[in-house]
Order: sequence, then structure tokens, then C-alpha cells
Amino acid sequence: MPAAPKNPKPFRKRLRLTKQQDLEICELQTKILDASNVTLTELACTKLSLARAPSPQVTGRVLKSSMTLRALSADCLALKKARPKFQLQLDQSVVEFVLMCEELYV
Repeated sequence: MPAAPKNPKPFRKRLRLTKQQDLEICELQTKILDASNVTLTELACTKLSLARAPSPQVTGRVLKSSMTLRALSADCLALKKARPKFQLQLDQSVVEFVLMCEELYV
């Protein structure tokens, strides 16, 4: 039976940024073109008042998705995670059903 590790890593809650915060990191990168991911991470932590700085890998992923972030609507930017396509279709079906019931006075 393997021995338990002497110094286990402390639990750190995962940092999840909203799409708006991701977009602000992209805007920081456009202002400072020659900044590294580490520099952008430190700037994002101070400007966005985050509890702790995101990792440079997170910053790199955000910068790769900058084109899709800029195409999002304003109400979608407040979300941390995009809604699945089937959920949007289901919402639309429910709206159509409610409208049909209103027409039939049900």
C-alpha cells in the first residue's frame, strides 16, 4: 500500500473569468502589443481586481479566442460559460408553445 504524501498541495479553487473579463484581457493585449502572457496576467489581476492572478496558460487561451469574444453580444459577455445550443433551441420551443397557448386561451 503506497504511503500518503507528506505535504499534499493545498486546495485552490479554480479561477473562472467571465467573458467580459476575457475581453478586457484581449484589450490589454492590443494596447501593449509586446507584452508577454506573464505581464498580461499581472496587469489583468490588478485592473480587474481579481482575487488571484490567472495562470499564463489561461491568458494564452483567452488571447487565442479573442476573435470569438469580440463577436459575442453584450448579454453573453456577463456569462462565465456559454449556453449549449440545445438549450437555446429548447428555450425557443418553450416560447413558441407559450405564445400558441395564449392564442388558444388555454
